[in-house]
Amino acid sequence: MYKMIISDLDGTLLRSDQVISRESIDFINGLNVPFVVATGRIVGDVKKLLNGIKFKYAITANGAIIYDMEEDKVIYEKHISKEAIKKCYDIIKNTCDETYVSMIDDWTKIENEETLDKLGNTYTMSAFFNKEEDYRELEDDILGLGLKTLFMKDTYSDRYYMEILSTGLNKRVAIEYMLSEFGLEIEDILAFGDSENDLEMLGAVGHGVAMKNAVEELKEIADDIAPKTNDEDGVMHYIKEKLGVKAYV
Repeated sequence: MYKMIISDLDGTLLRSDQVISRESIDFINGLNVPFVVATGRIVGDVKKLLNGIKFKYAITANGAIIYDMEEDKVIYEKHISKEAIKKCYDIIKNTCDETYVSMIDDWTKIENEETLDKLGNTYTMSAFFNKEEDYRELEDDILGLGLKTLFMKDTYSDRYYMEILSTGLNKRVAIEYMLSEFGLEIEDILAFGDSENDLEMLGAVGHGVAMKNAVEELKEIADDIAPKTNDEDGVMHYIKEKLGVKAYV
């Protein structure tokens, strides 16, 4: 019996229309184990998208922030220095299509260097590209700044994007920090994901489940593959069918 359930959002808990079904909301609210979200999205997005779901912790910005949803406060954070953000932008500005940076509740589009001067704490930078080869050529320069990069295909378009964050951050690291609050081990967790930013999480937990619609790289390291997609309420059905009534009220 797993003592905590963690789920990614886009491509996992959220359907393609960025909505969670009423049935899944009611199911999650009836779980008798803690439910945690682990996502690349910011806190503001989580509040809007998961309105109606009862849960305490959200791991956001791919592990850069752990947020207490009940107390409405940050309990862990690691942001990127303004100097590093400026250097990253200088590297990517002539190649990428659009660039955004994340704060706690908002995304800011970077139009020019002056925009960067007005920023508060920044947790991630996301640069969108029309071709995969465009961003691959920039990786070494970004890594040379002591930062980490994630490369993924955008869930909702045909574009690719590079996410830049502090070195050493990922969902697994944030989970391990959070577990001290519960007195649990990472082996006690059942987790769901669909993309490259879920690799460390699914590879570490007691039982990592890749969605039916997940990327092949994630399916290869997962303990199991959900028989249904995110558009079919795959997380809810997996818990019901694999864990039975003991997992929920």
